Amino acid sequence: MAVVLSLLAFTACKKDKDSPSSGGGMPGSGSSLQARVQETLRQFPMVSAVRSGNYGTLIGILYAGSDTFSISISDLILPTTRSDTSYTATYRGSSVARRPQLLYGHHGVQGRRVYSAPHPTTADAYLTLTVNIQGSRAEGTFEGMLYGGPGQESAFNPTDSVRVTEGSFRVTFQ
Repeated sequence: MAVVLSLLAFTACKKDKDSPSSGGGMPGSGSSLQARVQETLRQFPMVSAVRSGNYGTLIGILYAGSDTFSISISDLILPTTRSDTSYTATYRGSSVARRPQLLYGHHGVQGRRVYSAPHPTTADAYLTLTVNIQGSRAEGTFEGMLYGGPGQESAFNPTDSVRVTEGSFRVTFQ
């Protein structure tokens, strides 16, 4: 989770004029991450995936003019033996157990917003994942209803939500 929060904090920084704004990312990596947020399809050209034990985190960053968008899935469950596996699961509400979480952030001229699912204060927030893992490669689909507000530790606001659909990823975990 610390990795995700630090990467989301990174998205609050201004883009350097020489940074890639589209189609950049990691050439030759074969990684991809995209999702429809509300009605807008966002393709994230910068994608990274990190493994820690039997959990993985993937994040995508997109610069669009003066706006920065980020999306991440943290605590993605991976097999400890790096064997092949597939699963579909839906995660809702708060839980003491570690489980995958979907975060979406937007930083622009009107401020910063961060949304998450599952969300600790509502069962309406959810994340559905379908994952296929082959060795260190993972691909899958996701969707969810995310709730949040300004900043990283935002209070629940039932009118402040985003719907994420048509999410897909293909990554190699380092």
